[in-house]
Amino acid sequence: MDSTIDELLQQVRSNLKVGADPDRLRQLLEATLTVSSGLELDSTLRRIVETAAGLVDARYGALGVRGPTGDFSEFVYVGIDDETRAGMGRLPYGHGVLGEMMHSPETLRIEKVEAHHASIGYPPGHPRMETFMGVPILVRGEVFGSIYLTEKVDGSQFSAEDEVILKVLACAAAVAIDNSRLYESLHARQRWLSAQSTANAGLLRGASVPDTLEQLVRDVCDSTPSTDAFVVIDGDVVAAASTVERARPVTAGTRLDRVLADDTARGRVRIVEHPATLGPCWADYQGPAAVIALPLAVPETESGSQGVLVVIGRSRRVGWSEDDLRQLTAFADVAGVAVAFTDEQCRRRELDVLAERDRIARDLHDHVIQSLFATGMTLQSVVPQIQRMDGDGAELLVEQVNRAVRQLDRTVRQIRTAIFDLHSSSEHGLRRTVLDTARELGGTLPEVEFFGPVDTLVPPQLIPHVEAVVRESVSNALRHSCADQVSIAVTAADHLSIIVSDNGIGIDLAASRSGLVNLEQRARLHGGDFEVERPESGGTRLAWTVPLGEP
Repeated sequence: MDSTIDELLQQVRSNLKVGADPDRLRQLLEATLTVSSGLELDSTLRRIVETAAGLVDARYGALGVRGPTGDFSEFVYVGIDDETRAGMGRLPYGHGVLGEMMHSPETLRIEKVEAHHASIGYPPGHPRMETFMGVPILVRGEVFGSIYLTEKVDGSQFSAEDEVILKVLACAAAVAIDNSRLYESLHARQRWLSAQSTANAGLLRGASVPDTLEQLVRDVCDSTPSTDAFVVIDGDVVAAASTVERARPVTAGTRLDRVLADDTARGRVRIVEHPATLGPCWADYQGPAAVIALPLAVPETESGSQGVLVVIGRSRRVGWSEDDLRQLTAFADVAGVAVAFTDEQCRRRELDVLAERDRIARDLHDHVIQSLFATGMTLQSVVPQIQRMDGDGAELLVEQVNRAVRQLDRTVRQIRTAIFDLHSSSEHGLRRTVLDTARELGGTLPEVEFFGPVDTLVPPQLIPHVEAVVRESVSNALRHSCADQVSIAVTAADHLSIIVSDNGIGIDLAASRSGLVNLEQRARLHGGDFEVERPESGGTRLAWTVPLGEP
């Protein structure tokens, strides 16, 4: 780099006319100092354009930054006012004469732009420009972009002297850009390391995972060249941040199109150049603004969830650099840890609940049931003493004691059912389904008894049929039979048997009920039987039976 600048300075000295402008070298020196006076990349690029235009008296100036795809990822311009700019449409992408220098990084001086073989004309509203000069900016041997100048203020052509001076400035600009990129890279690394540390520390302190993810997507927008960031789990946005106002923004709770999950579910990064092509919910995200979707560090969590970090680049960006990908991958890692932490929290809470259920079940079995048994035995021991008593009231007292013993026996069976329920860890097992359905319909839990390992022997495909049997039977007992007592007995052995009895007025066997016909069809579908009868003692008894195995 130093030898290149020395050679260019020698060319400047040989091309400058001593009497024409004795301050030209001083202006060039000041210009090189000016472009190197800051570390923020955006402001550095603007200083380069302004300095270049002023140094050679150009009316218009621009700097195009070459993106990963070869088009412009940034385009900074001077000399065009806001009103003119508003009528020009989109900024250049890097085609025509401007793109020529991206693919062939050589200095270009043109007397008439439209006469050049690469010219594609001007868009409507664009100022007319005749003369043109462009110089590439090489950073570490690679094309970073180019400086473009048009229309000298005095109407003259750009000279060889202007070209050499602009080359020197381009070398100084390359150094300034390299320093700015290094500074921004280090600064960005510091920001995302800080964000990562904050997120991890928050999780360890017990911060909620949604709050952690919300802060994380805000940090993504602050630390990377992006306007929007979302964390998506199974297609649902769980955290969202944006730096721009949108008519219909994607927010937490939005259901995103599954197109983004196709590759990320397999652990691959997905990049799309135009957000609006992804589906209806992206209609407000118009123009070139590369969307990137990265799988979270734990792409498939314990619960089977698929996690994705979706980021939308700034409106002029049409690609992502390696530094961008490294930063975004680091943020995806943090989000993955948070999602995995959520699953771990849920698992621990479930284990705590199961442990508490076991404790309650032990207490019920060891203390409550034993106390009830002792009470029942005490009452039964009193019966012979009452029978030896004289008087008409002895028989009545015996009946009352026996009724109390039977009630205690029913209570013990209900407690045993509750104990089995507490031991059941499955939320979708047969035992849980029967109890939840009975409780839902009956308000208070009907008397429910289970015989055999129902959750083990009964296959999952039978559970919806069992729910239908319990729902229809209990509904009939409460609505049509006017029953105030309902009992359900579920037995699993060679067959699954569900017997529902009530003490109501009894069912009209001659009447046709579509619900009961449906239960009969369900039984026959699995090679079973369904019977409805009115016992001599009153009420209604429904028996639904299917074999456990292939019909």
